[in-house]
Amino acid sequence: MLFSKYVRILQNHYKESIGDAELCSILFDFVIMTAELTNSKDPSSFITISPSTISKILAGNAPIHKQIRDHIYDDKVVSNLVNNFSESIVPCLNPELNDLCFQMMQIIESDIISPEHKAEFELLAKPETIAPFLAKAFIYAIVTNSPSSKFSKEQMISQEEISIKESALSIKGIAENKRLSDFAIEELFLSRIDISRKNNI
Repeated sequence: MLFSKYVRILQNHYKESIGDAELCSILFDFVIMTAELTNSKDPSSFITISPSTISKILAGNAPIHKQIRDHIYDDKVVSNLVNNFSESIVPCLNPELNDLCFQMMQIIESDIISPEHKAEFELLAKPETIAPFLAKAFIYAIVTNSPSSKFSKEQMISQEEISIKESALSIKGIAENKRLSDFAIEELFLSRIDISRKNNI
């Protein structure tokens, strides 16, 4: 998934217009502030991504900041991400969230992705689980756009074929429930991220 497409879909579903720099800064700050990523030239201040750099990132002419890519899987970042989206993104979105989920899933499905991983996204792609869905897609967008990632088509297929049964909570078990509990949602989100992290995805 191109990070730019992820951003555009979010923008199109905001209640009020939001610019590239503002939205990307909010998203990047989820990692920067939580992981406490500081400027190498001034350790007393957090790193900032300039509007011009954000424009280059969205145009595909610059990579996402290395520190953000390196810390996207930090335990603290992952554990706080759903809450960050719940508080800072979801309230700003139009209440009709089905279209957002549908459009985001179209982009995800166009990637090389296993049926198991696709099923995980599909379980979360609904209004009542929009925060974990967007958080999961955000990590996916960051990782798959990392120039330092070891993705090749063959590796992607191999990595994605990891069964969700290896995680703390199986998709089958969740799918049998008519409604996902908050605990189940969090376990699904965190367990898949843990599998990805262990396999250097």
